[in-house]
Amino acid sequence: MRTDKEINQKAFNWAMDYKPWVEDLEHWQYAQEGFRVGYKRALEENKVKERGEYIICSAIFINDNTVNEDQPTNIEKGFVISGRRHHNCYATLKAIVGKEGMDLLLQLTNHSNKDHGFITSLNRFVDRKEGMVIAKKENQLLVPSLHSEGGGELTSEDLFLMDYATMKY
Repeated sequence: MRTDKEINQKAFNWAMDYKPWVEDLEHWQYAQEGFRVGYKRALEENKVKERGEYIICSAIFINDNTVNEDQPTNIEKGFVISGRRHHNCYATLKAIVGKEGMDLLLQLTNHSNKDHGFITSLNRFVDRKEGMVIAKKENQLLVPSLHSEGGGELTSEDLFLMDYATMKY
């Protein structure tokens, strides 16, 4: 765990890089706001380091062999769509590319388990097997006894309660 002095130093460093989007502030206000934002960011990073990597949400990986910006750190080509559950990811994809585009992109995934995975707190895409290892280590499983024999593949239902009130049949 970092000391307060280390967190303050990290906050100061980030404050120096603070670039507000719209604010029209005096120079001293930029510094003050930058430090506040930087300090919050340093504290959040410290929590992640202290807790360890954990699962944030479901995701699907589409390898279209193109380089795309702002992807998880371990994705060099292709793109990742994230959502609450895997079906939410596919619904988002369909909304973006339409039915014809969806059919083409689904051919790229082959619906294999390596294309279904999760986004972690360290901005990595992991498959279902690695997701299970991470979720077990961080005690994220809703019913751990279902997976007591080691191994296995993680599903979003292992992590998140079902919301029956909003489900469509």
